[in-house]
Amino acid sequence: MATRKRYTYQSKKGPNKLLHVLFSQTYLEIETWSDTHPPKIVYDEIVERFGEDGFDDDNRAANMATLKAEWEAVQYKRDREKEYPTIDELIVALYDTDDKSAIESARAAVKAKYPKP
Repeated sequence: MATRKRYTYQSKKGPNKLLHVLFSQTYLEIETWSDTHPPKIVYDEIVERFGEDGFDDDNRAANMATLKAEWEAVQYKRDREKEYPTIDELIVALYDTDDKSAIESARAAVKAKYPKP
């Protein structure tokens, strides 16, 4: 399955140099799938998993079909992410019990709407 690449860099500003960690997007997180013009992360996943010859004309269709099936299998995650409460709403809910119960019921409704396969 897809693995996130980890990038780190150290900020140069201020007296305390901070180490920042960034994670790359995986092919499972792309919003729409394109068989004709796959994004670079799909190509990278094919090369990483199947080797350089995984993207040649003979193997490309089968490898793209494999990745597309995996991508479709996690569609519920992408759908849930769009409807889950925002980070700001979650922070407010930490301090307000009424908001917390509203958040819990909103999350339950989203999970019921988009169940795991």
